[in-house]
Amino acid sequence: MKDERFFWGDLHPVCVLRGLLYNLWVLILAVLTAWLCVEGYHLFTYHPVYTASATVAVNVKGGTSAYTSLDLTARMAQVFASVFQSDTFREAAQCDVVASVLPETNLINVQVTAENPRESFLSLKNVLENHADLTDKLFSNAELRVIRDPQVPLAPSNPVDLKPYRMRACVGAMLAASLIVSVLFLRRDTVQTPQAARHKLDGRVLGTIGHERKEKRLFVKKSRGAGRKAAALLTDPFVRYTYTEAYQDLCAALEHRMRRDGKKVLLLTGAGENEGKSSVAVNLALALSMRGRHVLLLDLDLRKPALHKIFGLRAAAKNGIGQYLQAEKDAEPPLIFSEKYGISLGLTAPAAHPERLLHSEKLKKLLLAARADERFDYVLLDSPPMLLSADAEALSALSDLSVLVVRQDYTPAGILNDCADALTQSGTDFAGFILNNFYAAVHPQQLFAVRTASSK
Repeated sequence: MKDERFFWGDLHPVCVLRGLLYNLWVLILAVLTAWLCVEGYHLFTYHPVYTASATVAVNVKGGTSAYTSLDLTARMAQVFASVFQSDTFREAAQCDVVASVLPETNLINVQVTAENPRESFLSLKNVLENHADLTDKLFSNAELRVIRDPQVPLAPSNPVDLKPYRMRACVGAMLAASLIVSVLFLRRDTVQTPQAARHKLDGRVLGTIGHERKEKRLFVKKSRGAGRKAAALLTDPFVRYTYTEAYQDLCAALEHRMRRDGKKVLLLTGAGENEGKSSVAVNLALALSMRGRHVLLLDLDLRKPALHKIFGLRAAAKNGIGQYLQAEKDAEPPLIFSEKYGISLGLTAPAAHPERLLHSEKLKKLLLAARADERFDYVLLDSPPMLLSADAEALSALSDLSVLVVRQDYTPAGILNDCADALTQSGTDFAGFILNNFYAAVHPQQLFAVRTASSK
């Protein structure tokens, strides 16, 4: 039964990084949203004001002693500053006036604040030109002389530095989005490590196939241009030794099971597309051939066949299994032997009404003949994905043994277990799961295949 507990060993660094990169747009969107929220709040709440300033000096009319004049004018400047800031003066000037005396001088810095630069400048100019109407009544022996003329303010006098607010909002939004993405990632319940497979999947793990890069050399790319689909085959000279050994170990486990129970026809399927079932079927056939076994590999995915692309035999598939099953006349099955790979092949092109063909008596007779043919030690069937149709279940009833290919961090464990149950209920003997395209758990950058026990 599936274990619902969470273990840190179930997570793989490559899968976590891939999940974050896949959801990077969510983090970027969260940061942009936080940035725009700060800008929007600032736009609707910030009211800039502009301050125009001028410097005036207080002088005594007819003063003689410089020391006495400075001392007197400094005291008079304090009084003038108080007058400028009085409510009476502000009401008369109809503006917000601030006056401050420079320490130990007779200089007064006069500032006028308004909502726009023009208004502040004109208001200050009006104060300087008409202050005498009020101040002359208080100081008949004093006069004000402008030292620094007022200038139109070019920038607001109450600027707001948004940088720290933007930074805090963006960091907070990124952390929140990362937390949400992480929670959703953990809830996906996919199989990321062999350890996770052992307690998440309801069945035996037959083996683990490591990730292997495709098309490592130029001449392999040329073969793809000639019609071959990219796939890491055991016959390629540049595949790693550990990759080959993983298939040999898997082959030994399956062959032991099939020989012990007297089984010959093996069905390979997957839950969804791109699980790698076709590549596993091909490499398993090649591994059996390397062990001196005679293998017949049939492509019974009549919807989206892939074997002819992997082998680069598109022309041979035009009159293949699908067309053979559609033909009304009896004929020899279109089987070919590949000298290059040392296996017999039954290829196909997409066929109409595949569900009818897979339930036909002609297919049953074909598989019975292949099972009885002493030329073949094993017959491998490549079937369609189980989530797209019921074809795999129909083929399972015609097979002796079935396995489910599981790609790393791809399909939720619950769905994989449902597929395994469906294969069991169809009447076939379900052997277990093959973990495919798994990155190494020890060092993600050093990709190699890892062998797992053939039984729990």
